[in-house]
Amino acid sequence: NEVYHGGLGSYSIMCMVISFLQRHPLVQSGLIRAHENLGVLLMEFFELYGKNFNSEVVGIAVQDSSAGGHNTGGYLEKATWGW
Repeated sequence: NEVYHGGLGSYSIMCMVISFLQRHPLVQSGLIRAHENLGVLLMEFFELYGKNFNSEVVGIAVQDSSAGGHNTGGYLEKATWGW
């Protein structure tokens, strides 16, 4: 959490990317292929985490254990986990 002069570390960014792709409805339904729509997905990634995602109260779970074994990822309230 002490990245050189601020910002996010590579591990945090990878968790964000994985979570984004796990939860994106068009990717999950197979309507778009992620590797063929990188520009659109990048802009949506920036919109989600730069504008809409409230990191003060919400955290990212890359694997959601309540999904019955499916690796869908999810969001969690930080207060629930004591953060």
